[in-house]
Amino acid sequence: MVEKEIIVIDDKEYFVLNELTYEKTNYVYLVSEKDLKDFLIMKSVFEREEEYLVNLDNEEEFDILFTLFQKELKENKK
Repeated sequence: MVEKEIIVIDDKEYFVLNELTYEKTNYVYLVSEKDLKDFLIMKSVFEREEEYLVNLDNEEEFDILFTLFQKELKENKK
């Protein structure tokens, strides 16, 4: 059985569906355990040697990452 990484954000549990690197930044695609339509795309940043997930900077960044994640998910289904 594959173990899922669970991340709690605003008292909701999300699991890591996918991760990718784009322009030297790591991004995470998170999906709610209870509602698969409830998803987040966040970026990973390091401060004081600790990793944190933060919101994307703008809608353009979201659009780019959403497209990349969808493309990767489709390729992995093949």
